[in-house]
Amino acid sequence: MDTSTTTPPATETQVYLARPDLRVDFIEAYGPKTFLLLSALGSMFLLPFSVNSFLQGRSVLAAMIALIVLCLLTNAGALYLGRAKPLAPAFLFGAALVALLAAMYDLGLLGILWAYPAILLFHFALPRRVANVFNIAIVSMAGLSSWTHLGSEVTARVVVTMLLAVLFTNIFSLVADAQHRKEAEQRQRLDLLVRGTNAGTLEWEADGAVTYSPRLREMLGRSYKADASGWDFFNLVHLEDRERVEAQFQAQMGKKSKPYVVRHQPPDDYRLLDITGDPIWVHAESITVADARGRTRRLICTFMDITERVQAMEALLSSHEKVRAQADQLERRNEALREAMRLREEVERIARHDLRTPLSSIASVPALLRERRHYDAQEEELLGLVERSALRVLSMVNLSLDLYKMEAGTYVLRPHAVDLTGLVRTVARDIQAHADSKGVALDLHLPAQPLPAKGEELLCYSLIANVFKNALEASPDGARVRVDVAPARWQDEDAVTLRIHNFGAVPVAVRAKFFEKYASHGKVGGSGLGTYSARLMARVQGGELCMATSEASGTVLQTWLPVWPAAAVPPVEQPGDQDTVAQPGPRRTSPDAGVLLVDDDEYNIMVMRALLPPPPEHIRTAVNGRAAVDSVRRARPDVIFMDLQMPVMDGLEATATIRRLQRERGEPPSFIVAFSAHDDATTREQCREVGFDHYLVKPASRSEVMAVFASAGHAAARHEATPPPASHVVVVDEDLAPLIPAFLESRKALVRELVAAAGQGERDSVRQLAHKLAGSLAMYGFEQAAALARGIEKGAETGEAGRLTEQGSELAALLDLTRFESKAPTFG
Repeated sequence: MDTSTTTPPATETQVYLARPDLRVDFIEAYGPKTFLLLSALGSMFLLPFSVNSFLQGRSVLAAMIALIVLCLLTNAGALYLGRAKPLAPAFLFGAALVALLAAMYDLGLLGILWAYPAILLFHFALPRRVANVFNIAIVSMAGLSSWTHLGSEVTARVVVTMLLAVLFTNIFSLVADAQHRKEAEQRQRLDLLVRGTNAGTLEWEADGAVTYSPRLREMLGRSYKADASGWDFFNLVHLEDRERVEAQFQAQMGKKSKPYVVRHQPPDDYRLLDITGDPIWVHAESITVADARGRTRRLICTFMDITERVQAMEALLSSHEKVRAQADQLERRNEALREAMRLREEVERIARHDLRTPLSSIASVPALLRERRHYDAQEEELLGLVERSALRVLSMVNLSLDLYKMEAGTYVLRPHAVDLTGLVRTVARDIQAHADSKGVALDLHLPAQPLPAKGEELLCYSLIANVFKNALEASPDGARVRVDVAPARWQDEDAVTLRIHNFGAVPVAVRAKFFEKYASHGKVGGSGLGTYSARLMARVQGGELCMATSEASGTVLQTWLPVWPAAAVPPVEQPGDQDTVAQPGPRRTSPDAGVLLVDDDEYNIMVMRALLPPPPEHIRTAVNGRAAVDSVRRARPDVIFMDLQMPVMDGLEATATIRRLQRERGEPPSFIVAFSAHDDATTREQCREVGFDHYLVKPASRSEVMAVFASAGHAAARHEATPPPASHVVVVDEDLAPLIPAFLESRKALVRELVAAAGQGERDSVRQLAHKLAGSLAMYGFEQAAALARGIEKGAETGEAGRLTEQGSELAALLDLTRFESKAPTFG
């Protein structure tokens, strides 16, 4: 295989400029047809002259003219047949010089006249130096012939005119050579420019001649010296592109336009085949040149090798396809993970419900038992243990799911005022036994007045318990753990800070990852979740938890939480803080109309029955939503307590069915209360959409149940809302008696804020204040006031603003008339 793909040598152009060849220059300048025509005319003119000379006995002249005709016909035949021209110009012009000498000798003046066109012909066809040699020889022979035949005077004139002819032909030759050289240089410059662009060119002539540039030959893997006369360009085009390319070329060559117009054709990309048959991607652009009649005379096409670019694009597309396939696979995996997470969340919701329901019931039993009779100290301690344990486990279930939401960024914070001082006391009391076992002293430095932080009680309790227990476990035996609660500035805002110091240093191995998940060191059975969850709970409440440790000074865990802007509040019920037992208040009368309890757990119905006042004959039960609908069809209840998750028909569907049934019958709608272990915004919104009037979270207190009747407008509610006589007394534990005066004053201050907010139409503030009042009043045994606060909380959503102000005034009057007595917790 010929792989010579280099460009022609630099000397090739120089030789071409220095030695023009008639066979090349004339044909390139005027075309092969003109050469054939002139050869035919010259032969027709010279051949009779040769025959005539032979007949007249001028055999030398006849032979030379015949030789010229033979040279012309030989070159014309070779050109016509497409082969290389075998005869050089020396044969033609040598024979012409001899024929001219013979004509001068034989013909005299007529022969001398033939010298003038010979001079022009030699300068036209030969290099200037060679032509001058021939022309001087012609002048010399003409002068000699003139001297012989015509005399000296004519000879001088002949020689002068011939010398002038030689001079003018030299001048013309110089101009023509300069123009020719300029054109050649331009062609060379254009060729170099095309080579510089690394583009190959292909030229079509109207007569079918095709020229392949050296670069195009190189792209095709062929030598620039190879004979291309037998090449068919379309056979060099890839089979899949051949028909389209051939149609485009034929269309371009067949177009007509204005004379001498150059048309640019649209570019195209297709494949050529190299000498080995491998495809080469090229970017082709072409122009067509019209002749005097507007027909396409020439088509010039340039080719840029874009194989590497196409291969790169194909590789890029392939990589994109792989990336897309990987992305699709990753998306499928993500979808599977999302589905798994959804199933996990659903399973956790079910588990939460299944756990919360019995735990709620267990937590409610001690309070119900206390209302039946008094217990001795040991029995009361056992009841308190059951109640605290149930509430603590219930809090752990809630917190486990809340932590998952915090990590996912979906936890919705419902902040209120939380007294960190009371929480610290509660946690310290819970872990005192552990501290005693290590001989560690708990040194509490707490403010005299409650210091409210903005957060959630359960989160704050868990946070404090985690960091407190961590400090106790890390403290050396017999050392001291100091706890400080104080106001502070954090991030240029008012805050409450909790600082816990112990003399144990955090091991170097875990200092950098102290707050990371599952980071633990040297603790048997340690999960590494304590400090991680503590910081997570601090941040979700808008605060921060930091650690500083050293071998010399020990370890400090410091927590900042935003301060609550409202008035200070006293300690409220905390998880696990059940030492205070509220005494039962006056017995309530039952509602005027029937109550329907709907729950699939018989034990839950039993607990709910106990929360309602007697007589029990006004209470009906149903085990699922369908049974509840059937019961409503038989007789309309005024109040329905509806569980949400039940077999056969759940509470949401049952409520929607009951609402539709009562509308069709024209009955007054029942007051339907959602009574569920779920306490999330989504479930509450679903209940609101299907038509629930109220939402209770298990476990519920009796005061919360009576607040439902207050919202429903029953006789029991009206009884609850009636201001008590001046002699109304609430009995509290003697240990809490010193706190009650300050507690009542703080509650009255909150009521005044509530009345002011109601007057300004700030329903959210009214609802938050009423919720806070209801919880704290119920804890300290002020059940009537708590029930009225619950009614205000419910009315803040849909009630009239004027009615809220009246209810707030009633609550203020109730607190003014309420008195308390202390009594030691002796039962029996």
